[in-house]
Amino acid sequence: MQLHDLQTSSDVFNAPESTQYKPDDVVKLSESSSVIGLLLLYMKRGRQPDLSRVDFKLLAGLAEAAQKYEVWSAMEVTKLQMQ
Repeated sequence: MQLHDLQTSSDVFNAPESTQYKPDDVVKLSESSSVIGLLLLYMKRGRQPDLSRVDFKLLAGLAEAAQKYEVWSAMEVTKLQMQ
C-alpha cells in the first residue's frame, strides 16, 4: 500500500507537510496485525471484506481502529455489522 492510498482514505494519515513521515519511517500501532490488515482492505480500491464471518472481538477492534484513524469507508459498515 502506498502512502498516497493512506492519505486519501484517512484524514489522520493526511497530515500537514511539516509532519509527514518519510517512506522509510517505522510507525508502531497499538492494534493487532489482524485488525490493521482488515482496516487496510478498506483503504484501497476493491471489494470490501465480508464481515459477517469475522469474530466479534476482531470486528470490535476494527470498529475502534476505523474511528481512531478516521477510515470513513469502514466506520458505517462496522457499526451496521455490530448491530
